[in-house]
This record gives sequence, structure tokens and C-alpha cells, in this order.
Amino acid sequence: MLKNMLSLLRIEYLPTVLLPSIIGIYFSKRQLLVLLPSLIGWCFLAIGQNLLNDFFDQDRKLVLGRRGLLLLSIAITILSFPLFSFELILYPVLFFIIDVLYNWKLKKIGIINITLQVLAYSILPYLYYSSSINWVILSFFVIGGLEVN
Repeated sequence: MLKNMLSLLRIEYLPTVLLPSIIGIYFSKRQLLVLLPSLIGWCFLAIGQNLLNDFFDQDRKLVLGRRGLLLLSIAITILSFPLFSFELILYPVLFFIIDVLYNWKLKKIGIINITLQVLAYSILPYLYYSSSINWVILSFFVIGGLEVN
């Protein structure tokens, strides 16, 4: 049962959000423990959007069925938003909008698919935590994202 739940939540994609977040925290000189709620928020947001991806793709055996999967996706996404800082809520909102558009219509368009994934999963979490834009780090995320996809 636990294995089915973990498979459903697609936690294997969490490092894609966590690594840019931790690098952003490191360069901003903020404390990791203080920002733990927002890190959990990014994880919930990524999980919710991966569930939405499964809802649209229908390429996996769905333990909950389509309706259950959609409801779980919505619930996890809603749970994520209170964990973010109100001043910086724009970044998670952009992540949500980009990922919904990606899952709904844009994933079949080659370069847009890759660009949106790198933007949502790497650049936005990094920008949420980082106090300044470091082009070297952003370039690393872009090139790394291109290699993975």
C-alpha cells in the first residue's frame, strides 16, 4: 500500500525542485530551518502538479481513478500555498500557472516543453529563495534541464 502511495505521489521528481531551492537558500545566506515550510510547500506543489500530469496523460495505472487523482492533485496544491511567504507568493503562483498550461496543452511542443519544465522546476524555486540573480547558477539549471529532458 505504501509503495503504491509513494509511486502515486511521484516523489522521484522532488530533487528537481529541492536542489534549486537549497542552492538559492545557500546564496541568499538565509537559514534552512526557517525556510522549511516553504520547502515543503514547493514539494507539495510539485507533487500536485505531477498528479495533474498523470491525470492528463493517462499513461499509468491510476490507483485512485481519474476523479480521485484530480481531487488529490487539487487538495495537495491547495495545501501548498499557505506554506509560502506572502511577499513571495508570485513565484509559486507562476509555477502553478505554467505547470497547468504545460500539462493541459503545451507538453507536446518540443522546445516549449523543455523550457517550461526548466523554468517551473528549477528557475522559479531558485528565484523564490535567492536575493539576487546569479547567471552562472541559472545557466547551470538551464543546461542541466536540457540534458535531463
